[in-house]
Amino acid sequence: MDRNVAERPIGDWLVEWGLISEKQLQVALNDSRAHLLPVGMCLVLREQVDSELIQSGVIAQSYLRDGAISAQDATNAMALAKRKHVSIGVAFNLLAIQPEPIPRNRLGDLLTASGAISTGELKVVLNLAKATGLPLGRILLNHGSITEDLIQLALGLQRNIRSGEIDRNGAFEKLSQYVEDGARNSILAGIGLHAETLTGCLLVKSGVISEGNIKDALRSGTKEGARLGEVLVGKGMVKQDMIESTLEVQKLIRAHKFTVPQGLSVLRNVHAAQRREEIKSEFGNHGQRNKALVMSFYRYLKLTRALPDVILRGGINHDPATQEAVQSEMEMTWQELRAVSPLAEPVVPSLPEDVRSLLQRCGFISDEQLVVAQRAAYTYKLVLDQVLSIEQSLIEFHRLKMEEVQPKDWTGTFPNLSAI
Repeated sequence: MDRNVAERPIGDWLVEWGLISEKQLQVALNDSRAHLLPVGMCLVLREQVDSELIQSGVIAQSYLRDGAISAQDATNAMALAKRKHVSIGVAFNLLAIQPEPIPRNRLGDLLTASGAISTGELKVVLNLAKATGLPLGRILLNHGSITEDLIQLALGLQRNIRSGEIDRNGAFEKLSQYVEDGARNSILAGIGLHAETLTGCLLVKSGVISEGNIKDALRSGTKEGARLGEVLVGKGMVKQDMIESTLEVQKLIRAHKFTVPQGLSVLRNVHAAQRREEIKSEFGNHGQRNKALVMSFYRYLKLTRALPDVILRGGINHDPATQEAVQSEMEMTWQELRAVSPLAEPVVPSLPEDVRSLLQRCGFISDEQLVVAQRAAYTYKLVLDQVLSIEQSLIEFHRLKMEEVQPKDWTGTFPNLSAI
């Protein structure tokens, strides 16, 4: 396998396939660094491609990396997928492209074969990856299923298989050995809530720091008689604010005010906010030349893929005067979103008549669509409150959808949806 093909990022392929321009890619790369989002998601937010086309592109890239299709076949299939608004699989069928029946080197296969995750866990995260459009590795990290060290090792071995530096069996053995050693020696090993909420465990599982760094810090702390947090801050591995946030989350979990997943989500978001500030300091104003991504509720709904088809086709109000009036009403009315619990019956939400009417004018007609809008509003609020990152909120939205968790009666208002 040509190393250039194996390591080429998705953005470069999208340019080669004629789906975006080089300038649009550079803007998306700036957005990705500033907002810590995948490049594909940044392109969707800027409405330069749709999420289905990005997903098809990722699948085509995977086939290319495994040598199952040629570069020309990928180009032809992606052009057809864009022109006909079909999936890459349908494009393959229409063009009579038959991917080579060779072993695939997908991340999920590596992880299950090595025992890092079960097939049941893989099925859940694959469904979430498909629904959100996020890479599998990011779903696994946000779920807290495995550590970043293990993900990076698996991705490295995946690249080595594709470049011919190691065979599949050798990669499985290395990964299996790492998993076995980790099970024996991991600081995450332990039984009970107390062990699960040790400071080091929380920092590792939330992706703030690696397990190896924690072990080094623990050894240093033993020699110096210092606490873990003091050593980590002293060595410049984490910031003092991160340690303080971790200790606060630890207290809330042990007081049963937070679940462990909720606590980890908060810590990931704190860490992401710190990284954004570091990037701003590093790049100064250079990264701000492009107009900032504005995460309106409309754009968030596009990311969730929850917008009714009638909106995606251009809206239901074709009279410009009527459309302008609706936008004006949304601008004035939907400025703030208050807390909405997603955990109660009834199945059909009890919405105030003005909110229901406004939603229906925007294309949310059926009871099912109203439930989707309410569930999206709940997870969007978590983004506004900086409890979850955008990625985490999308995962939470689709988890609620898959588990058919229903909202309570409406207790707040929507944010601005004026982009419709």
